[in-house]
Amino acid sequence: MRAACEDNRLRFDAPVFRGPKTLALTDTGRRVLDDVAGLMTQHPELLLLRVEVHWDGARPKGGEARRKLMDRAQARADVLFQELWIKRNVWAERLDAVGYGAEGRSLQRFERTMAEPRSPRSPDHPWRVELRAVQWSSAAYRP
Repeated sequence: MRAACEDNRLRFDAPVFRGPKTLALTDTGRRVLDDVAGLMTQHPELLLLRVEVHWDGARPKGGEARRKLMDRAQARADVLFQELWIKRNVWAERLDAVGYGAEGRSLQRFERTMAEPRSPRSPDHPWRVELRAVQWSSAAYRP
């Protein structure tokens, strides 16, 4: 399992969270974050990495349900931000965490390989994590 830079996304081939109702990371998820931190060290020209969490399940009805879903998405994004910043020493200035909930980009707009794979223990896992390179140094090549 490796993380790699492709276009403006960091791709990885393993689920990060243990399941749809927990903020706990899998062992594989921790290794993915180790790889991401390594890539951030190897590529100082990458100035800003956005951690995005999307909900691909059924769209909730009502404003309160959508707000709660957005809060849950933001909580997941914040966990990844904290893991990269505090435990892996990636500068906080180089990270951004955004929980889109059901309001973000639809999975149909992206290839499946750009998203977090479904958990083998929970095939209906509705959360998707994307790591997006948002800002590059002006002197750096942009893919």
